[in-house]
Amino acid sequence: IRRIFLNGGEIVAVSGAGAGGDPAAQLEKVVADCLALLAEEGLSSENIALTRLWMNDRDSAAKLNDVRDRLLRGALRSASSSFFSRQRMRDGGAVSIEFYAARPQTGASRRIVEFEPPRRYAHYLATGDWLFLS
Repeated sequence: IRRIFLNGGEIVAVSGAGAGGDPAAQLEKVVADCLALLAEEGLSSENIALTRLWMNDRDSAAKLNDVRDRLLRGALRSASSSFFSRQRMRDGGAVSIEFYAARPQTGASRRIVEFEPPRRYAHYLATGDWLFLS
C-alpha cells in the first residue's frame, strides 16, 4: 500500500501480481486481493480512479479479454491503461495490476468521461479537483 497526499486529499495505491497458472484466474485473484486491501483502508471499488494493468505478452492479453471486461467494468470502471512487460512478472505470472483509489473528499463527485465513440476504457475520470487520464 502506498499513500499519496496531494492538495488536501489522499490517493491510496495497491498492487498485486499473478503467480502462475491460467492468466484469467491470476487476474481474478489479484483483483480480489487488491479489493480486500482497499477495504482494509475503508475504500471500495467506487473509489478506484485509475487502473494500470500489465500483461506478459499478447497471448496472455488475448486470454484475459473476457475476464478483464467482466471484472473491470461497472463499479470498477475507471481511467485505465495497459502494458506488456515481462520484467514486471515473477513466479510464472502473466498479469500485474495497480489500483489507485481516491479517498472521498467532502462534496467531491466522481465522473467518468467516455471517448467519442466509446472504447473499452474511459477517456478520463474526474473526482473532486483531480483528473485521472487513461
